[in-house]
Amino acid sequence: MKKCFFGVALLALTSCANTPSSNEENQMTEENQGWEKSIAPRFSKEEVAELVNEFSDKITSGKYKEALSCYDPEYVAEQHDSFLEGRTNQFISESICGELIVVVNEDKDFSCPKLDMVASIRIMDVVNQGEDYDLATLEVTLKNGNIIRAEVMIHPVVVDGKVKPLFRMAVG
Repeated sequence: MKKCFFGVALLALTSCANTPSSNEENQMTEENQGWEKSIAPRFSKEEVAELVNEFSDKITSGKYKEALSCYDPEYVAEQHDSFLEGRTNQFISESICGELIVVVNEDKDFSCPKLDMVASIRIMDVVNQGEDYDLATLEVTLKNGNIIRAEVMIHPVVVDGKVKPLFRMAVG
């Protein structure tokens, strides 16, 4: 009888603890609505592919300083110019670090490539991450056969009166 009483009491307490308040229900609904709104990326895969192709061309041809034009200018000023004191190779290399998805003759699973080892960069996917940015997944193929999957933030930046997708990501 005691076991039955404790079981019923425990069930009652558990159900009270799991019942969301009306305030929590409203918050969950708002979160879900926000998530539903953020499904479609701000920029099309084609628009981001243009940026990535321009970036890839500049990297594979050794025009690293010119590749900085693919980044948000405010971000370049803050991170490249100030924090990294103009170290362009480090800035770009760290922005395309990622998981090695094809590994040839190495025993690691993460890499920040040397820029002169980059053979190509192509877009794999673009997903919206909310109001501030889209997230692009890049495939960075290296000359040694390794392939890195890197994720970069794509921010809308007004350039010459037009909203343009540009890179912005954590470097440090």
